[in-house]
Amino acid sequence: MVRQEMYNRYGESAYEDGYRIYTTITRKVQQAAQQAVRNNVLDYDMRHGYRGPANVLWKVGETAWDSKKITDTLKALPTYGPLLPAVVTSANPQEATAALADGTFVSLHMEGMRWARPYRSDTQQGPTPRKVTDVVQTGQQIWVRQVDNDWWLAQVPEVNSALVSLNPQTGAVMALVGGFDF
Repeated sequence: MVRQEMYNRYGESAYEDGYRIYTTITRKVQQAAQQAVRNNVLDYDMRHGYRGPANVLWKVGETAWDSKKITDTLKALPTYGPLLPAVVTSANPQEATAALADGTFVSLHMEGMRWARPYRSDTQQGPTPRKVTDVVQTGQQIWVRQVDNDWWLAQVPEVNSALVSLNPQTGAVMALVGGFDF
């Protein structure tokens, strides 16, 4: 908002004339607000079920893509905050292995997929998955995020959120967050 207002007032010179801008927003409070919005949006979206893979690049039984093609495909995709695009390169009932855009591989276990009940509607989800292959298959492009030292299946939320934090004594804006990953 501040950058946009400066640009509206001063045009390109807002970037070139060395203006110093002071606001009531502090980095610590703003980062806490962003983290709170992001975590709660992810939690809300997970509670409503898994909508499935973002894409199916090859089906089980078909020839798998080579690592360069996988990496090039993943590099072309955006990241959303903590969510990284990945491709499932192998899956069995206990574990799936997924490739990331940087060429590394991560392991996904049932603990990070237990939330992934199939989405049916806003108020209804399918049964809790019992094994990894109930959720993901080789060749699927998915989203993952790191939770502590583990990797979890994720999905780009279909909801957004906003947070405006005001000082009740002064009315000063303490934090301002809009969306999942702005």
